[in-house]
Amino acid sequence: MSSNSNRGVVYLKPGSVEVQKIDFPTFRNPAGKTIDHGVILKVVTTNICGSDQHMVRGRKTAPAGMVLGHEITGEVIEKGRDVEYLQIGDLVSVPFNVACGRCRTCRDGATPTVYVAGAGPVGLAAAASARIYGAAAMLIGDMNQERLAHATRVAGLTDQPDLSHRLRAETTCRAPTVLLPIGSGAISL
Repeated sequence: MSSNSNRGVVYLKPGSVEVQKIDFPTFRNPAGKTIDHGVILKVVTTNICGSDQHMVRGRKTAPAGMVLGHEITGEVIEKGRDVEYLQIGDLVSVPFNVACGRCRTCRDGATPTVYVAGAGPVGLAAAASARIYGAAAMLIGDMNQERLAHATRVAGLTDQPDLSHRLRAETTCRAPTVLLPIGSGAISL
């Protein structure tokens, strides 16, 4: 395949996806407005997210023609003029929960308290990302006690019986609290 082709896994209908040629990304949103604070990546690798599997298996709906795969690692090949922290050639990992780093809330450091519902590998990665992006307080919960014990050992994150009280006590910012339902268990479906 030539280097000037762009391909993606495209959702057709429940149980049916296909690799198709797709348009190259641009610095414009669907309405045509210029986006100066983004980057374009050359995908190095991608994950298959549980949300992609739900759509393919028919548990959730998706529009036909939707390109799947939103958790990627890629090389920055173009950047908008307002991008401050990335350079062409940087290798970056893109989780599902990305902070912009440029809005008033991010610049003021008024980041939210984050509760991650799911303490498996993806939940721990989400919690780590939230901490990196400056979450004011970080909590994680799971119905699986072994996963909770592991989260406590490796990251100091624990579920709390009176979550709303702890969220109010630990939140010192104006931003809203964020709930991240992670995984495919009963806690997040």
